[in-house]
Amino acid sequence: MPASNFTAVTEFTFEGFSVFEWHHRIILFVTFLALYLLTLASNAVILTVIHLNRQLHTPMYFFLSVLSISETCYTVAIIPRMLSSLLSPQQAISIPDCATQLFFYLTFGVNNCFLLTAMGYDRYVAICNPLRYSVVMGKRTCIKLASGSWSIGLSTAIIQVSSVFSLPFCDANVISHFFCDIRPLMKLACADTTIKELITLLISLCVLVLPMVLIFISYVLIVTTILKIASAEGRKKAFATCASHLTVVIVHYDLVTMRKDNYTLITGFILQGFSSFHEHQITLFVGFLTLYILTLAGNIIIVTIIHIDHHLHTPMYFFLSTLSTSETVYTLVILPRMLCSLVGLSQSISLAGCATQMFFFVTFGITNCFLLTAMGYDRYVAICNPLRYTLIMNKRVCAQLVWGACSIGLAVAMTQVTSVFRLPFCATKVAHFFCDIRPVMKLSCIDTTVNEILTLIISVLVLVVPMGLVFISYVLIISTILKIASAEGRKKTFATCASHLTVVIIHYGCASIAYLKPKSENTRDQDQLISVTYTVITPLLNPVVYSLRNKEVKDALCRAIGRKIT
Repeated sequence: MPASNFTAVTEFTFEGFSVFEWHHRIILFVTFLALYLLTLASNAVILTVIHLNRQLHTPMYFFLSVLSISETCYTVAIIPRMLSSLLSPQQAISIPDCATQLFFYLTFGVNNCFLLTAMGYDRYVAICNPLRYSVVMGKRTCIKLASGSWSIGLSTAIIQVSSVFSLPFCDANVISHFFCDIRPLMKLACADTTIKELITLLISLCVLVLPMVLIFISYVLIVTTILKIASAEGRKKAFATCASHLTVVIVHYDLVTMRKDNYTLITGFILQGFSSFHEHQITLFVGFLTLYILTLAGNIIIVTIIHIDHHLHTPMYFFLSTLSTSETVYTLVILPRMLCSLVGLSQSISLAGCATQMFFFVTFGITNCFLLTAMGYDRYVAICNPLRYTLIMNKRVCAQLVWGACSIGLAVAMTQVTSVFRLPFCATKVAHFFCDIRPVMKLSCIDTTVNEILTLIISVLVLVVPMGLVFISYVLIISTILKIASAEGRKKTFATCASHLTVVIIHYGCASIAYLKPKSENTRDQDQLISVTYTVITPLLNPVVYSLRNKEVKDALCRAIGRKIT
């Protein structure tokens, strides 16, 4: 029972298109009615043709028919009432009807997202594994994928509708929309909706980002397979089988993620960088340029040495070469623009450029965290289970660990970038030398508490989980080392993981200070100096520590130099 007394609201009124003049509403009515009838007719034609033509009784067209049914129901839930409101503005809707409309809108909307994902998986199997296509995409699998999509849509709708309609609504009952959507409804609540907004944001990101990531992975594998086809005609034919799906996916997600609020259009930002260090900018430029060149040179040397020296073709050095590659790309995303800003060149960055920089920064930053975790696991198996090391850490396991690290980085980046760039921006000056999450969020016109909570949760997960796993690995490693009888044996064993431990401590130390501290604790200059440690200094540590402290790498480097001299 509610603790507070609120005026009972029994119905809502749609503001809809009431701001438009009568003649504009008639034009909109005719246009939307024509589009509605075309949608119904075209989906009915697709369903009929697929049902009648036995040649179309394939998984691809099964998913297409299910999508057509879902799209039809989706439009029926919204468009008729919208058309009615165009002819009769300020139209009322009861609370049960509003809840019903929201329920069906969410059910079919989310279902469409996951059906498109299932269709992406179908195209992946058809192109990447054609010989097993009929086995993998059997009737049972297709029904399971379609049922799963419907189940996720239904579950999401139940959670969201229950969450929204558990709120108390006050005297204000005018919905600033033409149908019952979540955010316009929550704005009418008398109570604080921060928790509800967080739930909505998390669910929205899950049902948008997860399908997007799965589709993206499918198409990366599809494109890789298509490029291996020898003939141009074969490549063209293979791509043609998924061109329609790819077009629908791009349009669908572009429209879904588009911002709806009307604010002053911001097309770019200005990176303020180190503008407060006027007299020291040339010194900083020379220092950072030197570190940047050393980082690139060091990581390239490590990757090259590991590639050419067969003695280093082991899991440990496979992870090290992957980490060096990731660190190299990580620095390329940030440092060149930072160096340009220090010498007075372009400090502006477009909105798309900022989003791209943030995406790659987060992707490779998170990938590095989980690669270090994989390296910790490698050291644990090598020291605690040496007899089964080659069996456990085989090529497939190593590839899976690297793929997992990259996938987590990609998923987190898509979640964070989508979350940040859905916000409306009213200011343009980013108080940083690159597009980091918090400085960009500060430019938003609206309250970002929900986004900040989401960022904190993700930061805790992607830092604390790897740190916890690395910590557990080293507790087990140290326990095993202490059981070794000779001091020389203990020293030799610990030496195999000293380099990794050094990098881990510095990497997680810097990242934790930057992202887990209270946001108001440091000044802007202090925040930037902390950022320098994990964007400039930490990537340099990888080659320095592993080349100076690792005997195998030094021996391999000497062998390579010796071969070149002779």
